[in-house]
Amino acid sequence: MSLSKEQDHWELIYSSKSHVDLSWYQSTPKISLELINQYATGKENNIIDIGCGESFLVDSLIDQAYKNLTLLDLSSKALLNVQKRLKDICPIPINIIGDVLKIDLESNKYDIWHDRACFHFLTKEEDIKQYLEKVLHALSDKGTVILSTFAVDGPERCSNLPVHRHDQESIKKIFGKHFLIDLSLHENHITPKGKLQSFNFFVLKKRISKIIQ
Repeated sequence: MSLSKEQDHWELIYSSKSHVDLSWYQSTPKISLELINQYATGKENNIIDIGCGESFLVDSLIDQAYKNLTLLDLSSKALLNVQKRLKDICPIPINIIGDVLKIDLESNKYDIWHDRACFHFLTKEEDIKQYLEKVLHALSDKGTVILSTFAVDGPERCSNLPVHRHDQESIKKIFGKHFLIDLSLHENHITPKGKLQSFNFFVLKKRISKIIQ
């Protein structure tokens, strides 16, 4: 099966570099973990990590006894490396190789939709709209989106690809019809090479329409 241009790009990244050398590497994804713990309603929550790569978030979630974990990434190499790393830990999370814009996700399934540094690679309006549709389809009515992107003073490119940097106004413009921003915070991420990258985190909750009888 031939790979798409995007898949080929990320397969090369994860095949040619150690995960500890990648700019987004975190030994412990502290903010993501804290937010999941804050917004999860129980260890049975269905949690999906969008564009997970080889993130150690899943290790921490397993350590904390979360049971229903799904990893989604374009790179089969990244997911294979995660499987190898977790081979002695049960349960092994569900792994999905695919493009979040194209893959079929079960309706109303996920309680937590986590995305650290995947969404900001969407620079076309139609792709951003399609991402929103995927979130709306797959997230439960009381679910939570935890979204992290480069801030407006962050890098303009990552892994030789352009990115779309975001602040509260741009997130409101994209998600505001269907979601409320419940929380936002800033992170200064230090890369393995010692460079500072400015990130914003947004926690989004679905707007629930009231039925008038």
